[in-house]
Amino acid sequence: MLIKPENTDQSNTWLYVGSSHHMLYFRSGTDAERDIKILTEIHESAYQEITKRLLISDRPEVFSVYIYTKSNEKQIEGTVGNVYRREINVLYNEERKKVYAGYHEEVHAIINTHWGDLSAVWAEGIATFLSSDHKRHYDWYAAEILFSGQWRSLTQILDEEIFHALPGVDAYNQAASLIAFINEHFGWEKLVKLLKQISTNNKKQNEQISLVLNETVNTLDEAWTERVALYLEQHRSEIEDWRPLWSAQRKMFYEKYKDALIDLHSSLAKNNNDPYVHYLTGICYFMHNDYSSAKISFLRATELPLLRSEDGVAHRRSYLFLGKISDILEKRNMALTWYNKVLSMPEYDGTHDEIRALLKLA
Repeated sequence: MLIKPENTDQSNTWLYVGSSHHMLYFRSGTDAERDIKILTEIHESAYQEITKRLLISDRPEVFSVYIYTKSNEKQIEGTVGNVYRREINVLYNEERKKVYAGYHEEVHAIINTHWGDLSAVWAEGIATFLSSDHKRHYDWYAAEILFSGQWRSLTQILDEEIFHALPGVDAYNQAASLIAFINEHFGWEKLVKLLKQISTNNKKQNEQISLVLNETVNTLDEAWTERVALYLEQHRSEIEDWRPLWSAQRKMFYEKYKDALIDLHSSLAKNNNDPYVHYLTGICYFMHNDYSSAKISFLRATELPLLRSEDGVAHRRSYLFLGKISDILEKRNMALTWYNKVLSMPEYDGTHDEIRALLKLA
């Protein structure tokens, strides 16, 4: 049953449904409202699975899940972060349906509530390990990081600042690989014990590793890195073939667009029909003011069918950039054509708001 809050500041905008362990809040007319039964099932099944895996007893408790359509809504509402104790803030729209982060954030909420705050590498590692539907083993992604020379030692990623300064895909995948390694070599119960111990005192991680695993940080790091290096040798040819796209995105994160173009052209040489790669190529050219080359790349991206449903951003944002290029070249009517093309498509993470802002500048 849909319920409209009566005694909250959000009473005119939020609807919600209740379930055994959740209250799910959502906006009227959104994808979340249409799929609320599915979302409720996702969170309820996630709660049951996660508590069972983490050896936590089921008990009467309710988590508040606020489901937003775009990321800037959270800023408008004054929400900080994705999880705070029993409150979960998560995005759900047409693009996020395939990669909905509800399960991932549920892991954080349950751990925060039952154990306490884990430092980033452990928190993101266990959340990614439990929630990800990667078709490959975590060491595949970790091996690519090692192959690309971006590997960070355990001592480094235990440092919060270093971990958060990494591209998200590198940080999360390397952390998940660490969790997988400890699980496989020491067992699930010891992994859970380690996480519980660390959550009580993040400042004594080294001591907890020694106490629970009977290993120093250095010996644990050496064994883990050796395992990933072995995996790399066994799968080197496949990883070399697959690496350029990931390498390019990593370089774009660090704003090394010229270097990223080298990897993107290498990727396109192997498959010239991936719209997402053409889209990324367009961004790199755009950031270097090569609007002619950028336009060619963005147009190519819009012409090709998506190879992965989650890459719909390639079409939407290519149209957006084509509009920006037209504006820069003082072709306002053409810019409006591109902007309206995006506005006719489902909203994606604030893209419509970005266009409306551009239109106001006219």
